[in-house]
Amino acid sequence: MQAPIFEESPLKEFMLSQMESSYWLVRQAVVIVAFFGGLRLKECEDLALEKIVRNHDGYRVTHSRCKQRSDKRYFLQLFLKSFF
Repeated sequence: MQAPIFEESPLKEFMLSQMESSYWLVRQAVVIVAFFGGLRLKECEDLALEKIVRNHDGYRVTHSRCKQRSDKRYFLQLFLKSFF
């Protein structure tokens, strides 16, 4: 069974919404990381603040792939500030 695919319009509507609290702002940030990083649900659930580091280029997100792979290393994703 294949996972459902997000449609662009509800995703765009959620991202453009004005959020009143940090609760929803954090969720918008997770959507950005998940979408541009190509993360699976389990990979998003395993994200922790300690794994997100701000540097001069943007943000470095360290995570591990949830699918069985021959390498169990962590992968790094770099998100430039200009995208935000």
